[in-house]
Amino acid sequence: MQAGRATQLWIGLARAALVSDTSSAASSGDDRDDDTALEPATVARAIDEHQRESAYDQVIVGYLLQIGDELKTAEGAEAAGLQRRVSRLVGSLKESTLEKLLEMGGDKAQRRKFLLDASQGVTVEAVVDLVRAASAAEGQTVSHSMLRMLSKLAHHPSSGGPRTKADPNVRDVMRRLVDDWSLDDPHPEQYLKALESMSSTRGIAQTISGDGIPTECEPERMIQIAIEVGAMGPQVRAAMVDLFKAGRIDLLLDLVEKAPSADAGAPVWDFLIGQQILESLLHKPRLDLALLGRVVRRLGISAAPILLSAGLVVEDAKARAQLYELLQPLGDEAGPAIAEMIPGTIPTVQRELLVLLSRLTALPSGFSAHEYLGNADPLVRREAVKLLLRGDGTTRGEAIMRALEDNDDRVVFAGLTAAQEKCPPPGIDLIKHRIDHGELDSQLRTMGIRIVGQQRTSETLTWLLDLVVTEARWPRRPKLRASTPEMLAALSMIAAGWGNHPAAAAVLKLAEQSKDAEVRAKVARTRATTSQKPG
Repeated sequence: MQAGRATQLWIGLARAALVSDTSSAASSGDDRDDDTALEPATVARAIDEHQRESAYDQVIVGYLLQIGDELKTAEGAEAAGLQRRVSRLVGSLKESTLEKLLEMGGDKAQRRKFLLDASQGVTVEAVVDLVRAASAAEGQTVSHSMLRMLSKLAHHPSSGGPRTKADPNVRDVMRRLVDDWSLDDPHPEQYLKALESMSSTRGIAQTISGDGIPTECEPERMIQIAIEVGAMGPQVRAAMVDLFKAGRIDLLLDLVEKAPSADAGAPVWDFLIGQQILESLLHKPRLDLALLGRVVRRLGISAAPILLSAGLVVEDAKARAQLYELLQPLGDEAGPAIAEMIPGTIPTVQRELLVLLSRLTALPSGFSAHEYLGNADPLVRREAVKLLLRGDGTTRGEAIMRALEDNDDRVVFAGLTAAQEKCPPPGIDLIKHRIDHGELDSQLRTMGIRIVGQQRTSETLTWLLDLVVTEARWPRRPKLRASTPEMLAALSMIAAGWGNHPAAAAVLKLAEQSKDAEVRAKVARTRATTSQKPG
């Protein structure tokens, strides 16, 4: 063999395998022939006979990993020589020794990489030996039928030429075994027995550490295989229970969502439903909103009453808002559940639930906000008014009137805001009455004056003039009232609607001659704006 990388790797493995106790080697004076020492049978015998020591095994495993990587891509006569020697080495090693080496210190990723790499460049017989040893190292059981099938492939390759490397079919089997230790089986009952046997080899309870953190992937793997083959049983349910108790609801939900079909993942989802998955997540000290959102989307409308009930016992308004946000994907379907929950709750929650209803495109059938117009909490009354304002002309007019009559400025503001678009005639009189009697604050009075000023009648003009001018005692002549937001609003409405009216013209002239710059500016701006309007 020429001294290429393949040759160097094999010589390195042989030397590492033959080195035992240095002192005993020196005293024995063993001067074995180099060619004999490099023979696979000699190397295998040395590895078998060596006492199992961690350091020794690690060196051997290190060379095996490098050789596996080399076999994956190497070509030529030197690579073929390495392939023959490794295949003979695998066949010559005792099964227990090969299993021990393939444990690879418990590193599953490293073991599986070696198996995939090696299967690309060894004979079919060696692949069968690796499958058998790897199954033991993985703690899995490969059926005798499978091993017999691989053995037949070993003796009857697909091509008639010499078998220098593993048949592609065998390599594919190795890849699938290493990926998830699952095979297509035309006999589900037989596969279920193999699955139960595999499950009993390593107890699920042992895969969960004392602090509830999974240390192995066996429960997940078992459930995944069960989903793929459609075979559920006590062991699979036990695996689901253990994952649920360990708090791995996200993992179980992943398995459901990644199942090949809805029917395949249905048993796991049914298990989660039986465990009251949503209630369980809501009872945790810290809410996982992302996971809750996934569960709510799968549950659909049935999640609405559960979320709303959970909100009743949450004292923090921000936390309740987070729960309400989870209802958004349900849309208008959540309306009936929200409406049903309102009557029995405290005013704060009633207001929040009315706000939720206002976000829907359509209110639930049979719901009416009228009964909340008389609520003791003004914020509840305000939200009820907003909902009623979404109705037709009659309902809208009634809502405006009820709001304008309210003794809370926040409710009145909602009514005035709606009245700016269209106010029923009784509402105009009510606004004038409340302004005249000083029942509203300055902002609301200003809003009311602008609403009344939209009514272009002589009665309205008289009312507005009274807000702008008064009569001086001596000499008796009209004079402007003090400049206030209400006075300026009335002056603006007079200038906009009655600029050419004789009574209005006299007042506007006083305003233009006023010493108050704000009064003069108000008239000037209003007239400029009015002159620019068409017609």
